[in-house]
Amino acid sequence: MEKFEAQSVEERKKVEQHQDELMELIKSYDYGALTTKLKFIAEKDIHIEVKALEKAIVHQEKLRTQIEIMDFIQSVNEVDNYKTIKKSINTLEDKVRDAMSRGVNLDQSIFDAVKGCIERLTAERNLRFELDNLQIGSVKPEEVKTLEERKTEAKDLHVADKFLESADELKTKMEKHLHAREILKKFQEYPEREAYPLIKYFFDMKTGKKMDRATKKPIDPTKLYPPAPKRRGKKPPKWVIPDWAVETAQLKICMNTVNEYIANREELELDDEFVKAIQVQMPRMKEEYELRVELDKETKFEQEKNAKKKKK
Repeated sequence: MEKFEAQSVEERKKVEQHQDELMELIKSYDYGALTTKLKFIAEKDIHIEVKALEKAIVHQEKLRTQIEIMDFIQSVNEVDNYKTIKKSINTLEDKVRDAMSRGVNLDQSIFDAVKGCIERLTAERNLRFELDNLQIGSVKPEEVKTLEERKTEAKDLHVADKFLESADELKTKMEKHLHAREILKKFQEYPEREAYPLIKYFFDMKTGKKMDRATKKPIDPTKLYPPAPKRRGKKPPKWVIPDWAVETAQLKICMNTVNEYIANREELELDDEFVKAIQVQMPRMKEEYELRVELDKETKFEQEKNAKKKKK
């Protein structure tokens, strides 16, 4: 009788040890170790308390479900075809709903990870849709704004850098395309002068005279421009420099910029019609720029001369 009781006490201690180990494994969140322990208990027919065993089994299912959800999240870190993203989001949401319907008490960290994944995938899908569908050759200003918004949202939600870089590249091309057309419009709307000098000249800051570029000799002012046409009725409107071109240097900057754009016309999707339209305007803008450079010199000369008179 004493021997039997001694054996019972020893066995009870072993059962309690296994039970304690089981509780520690639940705390550790180690699915593999917990599964191994439960398998050992079942195979050895160890009589763990029913509540403790049920708690371990419930926790095992919770860990299995959470691992399945996190594995799926990991699997969509990179998506080859953005058109499948919506399906992936639906699958992820279904996994969460299934877990909840089975009474699995998911950790808050899992809900946070699911929410973050869905937001990231949605942002990636929206951005890649823009990248796939925007056309540089027919771009509108509002489309550039939308792309920038999509990119900013995607960056905030940690979408892969390669898509952000593609967005930056596309945005730059679209902005250059729009800028090229803006420059063309400026050139076309730049007012026509009544006449340009008949002789190419430069203004000599030392003598204060207009000099023939070819002969380097002073020009007779009466021969510099063609005779003014006789007019009847109202006077023509005053010739005014547009605001954007008040600084003469802006003319040169615009000409150089649009030439750079034309050199990359295929990349910026500038069609033949645009190129021809620019080529029509460039000779006039070049002549305008050269004239204004000399007129600026003349203005500066007169200002300096007047300043010296005031000092006397």
